[in-house]
Amino acid sequence: SSKTGMVIRKGDWKYIDQLGSGGFSQPRVVEPKKGGPTGQLYNLEKDPSETTNLYLEYPELVASLKLEIERVVEAGRSR
Repeated sequence: SSKTGMVIRKGDWKYIDQLGSGGFSQPRVVEPKKGGPTGQLYNLEKDPSETTNLYLEYPELVASLKLEIERVVEAGRSR
């Protein structure tokens, strides 16, 4: 599994493997609600301010981006 706080961008899509900002802005970390998203997915072309989390609407895309993050981490090419 990937480290928390990892982000990947592919085309118009940005995937974050956790909830919350993970950085300086609050809330840094948000606990997932039962049945809710466990990460964040945004279409930056349509939503550059990242206001609408599409995580639950695109499960196949989430799974694909999650795998890409795991491959990068396993290859040792992440911080």
